[in-house]
Amino acid sequence: MQTCVLRELRSVKNQLKQWGENFLATHGRIPNDSDYISDGHFKELTKKKKVALKLLESWNITVHLL
Repeated sequence: MQTCVLRELRSVKNQLKQWGENFLATHGRIPNDSDYISDGHFKELTKKKKVALKLLESWNITVHLL
């Protein structure tokens, strides 16, 4: 289970990075708070990341290397 959560966290982090790169390429600027709030996909990815980090924390798994 822990391996699956770590894998999902890595995937979500990559998707968030890709989202930011796509936003920059599309809009020609770095996203601001209102851009993050208005994008449902970004919010969903952020929720997944938060849940994964909480699970790993409860299992005493350090994720600073990811």
